[in-house]
Amino acid sequence: MGLAIARALTRRCGFELVSSELGGVPGTAPATVVETARPTAHSDPTYVEDGVIPYCVANVAVPRTPTHAITNVTLPFIARLAGMGVARSLAEVPVLRSGLNVAGGHVTHERVAEAHDLPYVLPTEALALATT
Repeated sequence: MGLAIARALTRRCGFELVSSELGGVPGTAPATVVETARPTAHSDPTYVEDGVIPYCVANVAVPRTPTHAITNVTLPFIARLAGMGVARSLAEVPVLRSGLNVAGGHVTHERVAEAHDLPYVLPTEALALATT
């Protein structure tokens, strides 16, 4: 799955487009807002709208569990950034560099540059320019 671009879909095209993107499975695609969607709860999870039955139960957070999960995943990167510094970490750790959008005033993420009609610069080049 590629980078999702946020968008809003009107009542007229929303359900058809979202459904077709998911291979006919009703639901909302990532980063998509449908005009007719409204939050529901597990006690009453669906409603009928224009002949479509949406399911819009929001994510239910369980205290502590998500916090522990995100901490376990991100802490090694935070420790590396703190120990090596930002510039060296970005230069030596490709996965950190892949999350870089802007460095030294240059857009370093192709899709971000494309979305904003700005020039794209390789992250390694932008980082080299930023340190000179």
